Amino acid sequence: MKKISDYRFYDSWVLDELDIRPDEEFLITNDIGDLKEGQRVTFVGFDDVDNHYGIFVFVDADDKVLEVPGDFSGPRHSSMTNLKLALSKMPRSN
Repeated sequence: MKKISDYRFYDSWVLDELDIRPDEEFLITNDIGDLKEGQRVTFVGFDDVDNHYGIFVFVDADDKVLEVPGDFSGPRHSSMTNLKLALSKMPRSN
């Protein structure tokens, strides 16, 4: 079972590219990695494993850790494009 403590999170340029920050909630619009269409998840962080490969880490409503791993080496790389298309930001609740 995956745990948040298994990861080392970084403030990477990829967060700006996706306009994503920890604790933001998303509705998943299509399957990618561990994320399934229709699921609501919270972004936890980005683990920059090496200069090409990284893991976006989310949790679901039951705090299950979900990963989207891939080659996030450039803004037009397919992994980045596919993740952008899969995330729909949920409005913040007051």
